[in-house]
Amino acid sequence: MSLAVAPYVSSTAYGDGLTQNYVGITGGPVLTLGHFNKSMFDYTRFRLIASSTAIIDQSPFSFDRFVDGATIGFALDQQLIGPVVLRASIAYNVDGESGYFGEVTGSYFELKWQRRAYEFGFYYSPYTGIGGVRIRLNDFGFKGTGLP
Repeated sequence: MSLAVAPYVSSTAYGDGLTQNYVGITGGPVLTLGHFNKSMFDYTRFRLIASSTAIIDQSPFSFDRFVDGATIGFALDQQLIGPVVLRASIAYNVDGESGYFGEVTGSYFELKWQRRAYEFGFYYSPYTGIGGVRIRLNDFGFKGTGLP
């Protein structure tokens, strides 16, 4: 069990001199079970993610406004077989002052081939209706114990 915490800041300026600014913090507990050593179901990572945002200025455009002042989300990574991992997440607006209280703010599914040096996967977000292919290259400067 570990705790992941990350602050964030955003500042956006528009041509007419208006701005949208906010600052916040996100994080929560991460529970990892298994070590990815066995060929099936040997790795599970569950994350509970909460965020709180202080909105300083709002965008002049309704489509661009930051409206999720507080969210809570859940994420799961599950090894299926070998290096094949299923990732899923969902988040909800829990800001009682928001007109979007209780609504989904994001959802995501990905089926990926995950190795130490790279990942290759297919993803889809029911929330946005967008999917695609993701390729990720990880650090090639391995200096840990064991064989690089």
